[in-house]
Amino acid sequence: MRGIGILRRGLTDTFEHLIPFSAATVGWWIFAAMPFGLAALLGWIGLLLLLVVPGATASLFAFTDPRRSTSRPGFAELVAAFRRTLRPALAITAIMLPVIAVLAWNVTYYGGGRSRFGVLVPLWTVLLVLAVGITLAALALTGLFDLRGTDAIKRAFVIIGAAPVRSIMILVVLTAIVVVGGLLVIPLALVVPALVTATMNRFVLDRLGIVVIDPLMPTEERRNEQQARRAAKV
Repeated sequence: MRGIGILRRGLTDTFEHLIPFSAATVGWWIFAAMPFGLAALLGWIGLLLLLVVPGATASLFAFTDPRRSTSRPGFAELVAAFRRTLRPALAITAIMLPVIAVLAWNVTYYGGGRSRFGVLVPLWTVLLVLAVGITLAALALTGLFDLRGTDAIKRAFVIIGAAPVRSIMILVVLTAIVVVGGLLVIPLALVVPALVTATMNRFVLDRLGIVVIDPLMPTEERRNEQQARRAAKV
């Protein structure tokens, strides 16, 4: 299945570039955890720094771009990517987070069979997974192509909506990886965020029909030379 191939390539990207991906993940965790640490000192003002997390996430998508496998962005380029993607990423979060929150609340509240609306829980669960997928795909589009927030959401809606079953399968597997990584702590801290962004990048590029050239694969000319040598030996 194509979805399995995307997951495999995401895993391959992560483990082939384990050290830089781990370093980028640690940087992302610093941005994600810093507001809570400063909140102990500055109160709610420190929590305002949560506004930088979407930009840091879009920058992580940019860093794990498989098209940059031989030339990963340096620190200066990452800072530029963060500044460039911060506003679009905030727009994506502002639009999609309420949708995710409402769907998650519906699933948790009505999941206990407290009302006749409980029959809608499976539908809300599917919509919740798709909403998370649209959010991740939109952030990936922003990180990869510098799209505006609303444009990225529209494109992400088309990408996820055109392949909902494959999208759900990939998201469910990524969720399982996040859960296992959380139980083991170290993988979550060093690998899992980059693995998620690398896999979503692969999915988005695949849906857009953009071919990612493997630098380790021989070129067409090289393959022709190898075939000619084999034929000459025969």
